[in-house]
Amino acid sequence: MFSILISISRHTNSKYLTHLRTIGNLTKINVEVEMKKLNDKQQYTKALNLFDQHEHQLILTDRLIVQALKACSQLGHLERGQIIHKKLSNNLLDNNYVQTSLINFYAHCGRIADAQRVFDSSNNKTLIQHGSMMKGFIKNRMPEKAIELFTSLANPDSVIFCLLFNSCARVQTTTALDIGRKVWSQMPPIHYQNKYVLNAALDMFIKCGDLSNAEKFFAQIKHTTNGYAQIMTCYNEQREPMDTINLYEKMKKEGVHPDSIIFLLLINACAQHGVESRARSIVREIPSSMLTDRKLQNSLIHLWVSATP
Repeated sequence: MFSILISISRHTNSKYLTHLRTIGNLTKINVEVEMKKLNDKQQYTKALNLFDQHEHQLILTDRLIVQALKACSQLGHLERGQIIHKKLSNNLLDNNYVQTSLINFYAHCGRIADAQRVFDSSNNKTLIQHGSMMKGFIKNRMPEKAIELFTSLANPDSVIFCLLFNSCARVQTTTALDIGRKVWSQMPPIHYQNKYVLNAALDMFIKCGDLSNAEKFFAQIKHTTNGYAQIMTCYNEQREPMDTINLYEKMKKEGVHPDSIIFLLLINACAQHGVESRARSIVREIPSSMLTDRKLQNSLIHLWVSATP
């Protein structure tokens, strides 16, 4: 009889422990899911509060930490994120997802040296980690460091190429432009079909003043209002206002609708070239809803004042 009771007791305890583990796992999964939902809805305070409520009841996983650090990043809660960082086990500290989240967190909070330390501590750096570190350098106004980091990569992907071109566009030196040109010429062919890579390269050539290559790139990409604005900006900076005006005619033929930025660039081009009659016809095409734009108003005043004999 006694052995039967022991058997029943063991069976009951086993079922009870299994039940507890199941509840624990469900709770952990539910918290992860709910935190992600809240972060996706940009309800970062609620996501972090949920983490705080359950932190001591759960086994911390990489997914929980990723969501908690994301909330801290968006809220700018540096100290809270640092506390989470200090509590991490060695296994979590070696986790690529957690490392990437820590890099993003510190970079977002302006602690680029801390982000660099996390990056350097990784023994198996992924492309995503390299991308996060490059983004961190760019965000913290250190594009030269992003370019330097790029040179250590053997097989960059499209995201990395975009970040490199973005960095070169921000540096705007002959050296940066030369690096960008070289990278572009040596990229695997598949990346030439990526519209984001093309747009990033176009932006680089425009901001670095390489008008010849900018025009070639513009011919390869789908023409948008923003793309036209980029090229027009380059023409105006290179003192080629008639090219801006002629490009506007092409824009109209293609059915691409101008915005206030396009009209601002056109007015500035007319002011450069001194073509009052052309300016008047362009002004007549500006929708009345755009005439409330302060920059547009100031440019029009400058145009008419400069045109006055």
